[in-house]
Amino acid sequence: MSQLEDEGIFEEPKTLDSEYAVRLVLILVIAGGIVFMAWSYQVKNTIIVSLNESNEKMFNQKFDELAANSTWANHSAGEGMNVVNMSDLRQRMAQVGLPRRNLSGLNPGIFGSLPLMPENWMAVKYAFDDGRLFVMKEVNASHYLQPDLYSDWESYGKVFYKNHDVSCRTGMQADPYIQKIYTTHGVTIETYAIIRASFCVTESQVANLVTVYPIDVESDEMGTYIQSPRVVSRYISVSTSPSLITLGPTYPKFSKNWAAKTKVSIKVADNTPRGVYVVALGLGKYKPLFGAQPDVNYNAYLSRNGAPLTQFILAVD
Repeated sequence: MSQLEDEGIFEEPKTLDSEYAVRLVLILVIAGGIVFMAWSYQVKNTIIVSLNESNEKMFNQKFDELAANSTWANHSAGEGMNVVNMSDLRQRMAQVGLPRRNLSGLNPGIFGSLPLMPENWMAVKYAFDDGRLFVMKEVNASHYLQPDLYSDWESYGKVFYKNHDVSCRTGMQADPYIQKIYTTHGVTIETYAIIRASFCVTESQVANLVTVYPIDVESDEMGTYIQSPRVVSRYISVSTSPSLITLGPTYPKFSKNWAAKTKVSIKVADNTPRGVYVVALGLGKYKPLFGAQPDVNYNAYLSRNGAPLTQFILAVD
């Protein structure tokens, strides 16, 4: 055997020398770093931004600065953002009363399928009218199925049901139409939107919610904001639950599902630059593969002609 060993046919097994030990340590360190980075990224992106009074204040305070920082957009200033005054909110909230439908001159039968008014109606109604997004989480079917919740009920809805001289097959909208949100990068924002049929609709219709990246948005407070949809879509993604909604008719009476609430999750990428971004919900085409119902309108999305249902203005700091 000694001769064979001398000739190199059999060799003693090599032990782990210092070079191999250093390489192994480096590999383990790199692998550990990758695992930690993946874990920290996942944790950071599960942070949920709370929409409350301070969120709205921060949006109002930071909007102009962040809009000026948005190199992918042009901004023409509006009237300026209103600062929330909670004491004033509570004071004026007490002035909101329950709807007096018995004095409206409307046939009470049109409300027959709706739930009873909730106990906190007045508080929710005022906050909803005043655009306080933090109330959206509390809004449930007993609120959003009441037509009195919406600003166009007094000006259009009541007039329509008194005259009832016209009806329509399609039509829907969302509330609030614009949501202003202050946030940071690497987080998920949870908010809500109410999708409802127009007051004149005589049949059920499908709303297939899809993400839209608009070129521009206008409001009295914000002015005109024109952006690059390509840039926005790179950093902002949106999902809804549910995303497919069937809205019941509103005429000749309100159905029990004429309005629905959807949860909107807006994910802001970890590498999103500071600035203002606008995303929206629109309607997409939907055709069921099986079980299409003859009394449901699947082409209602065409009535919007590409116009978004609701828009979200994100001030990313």
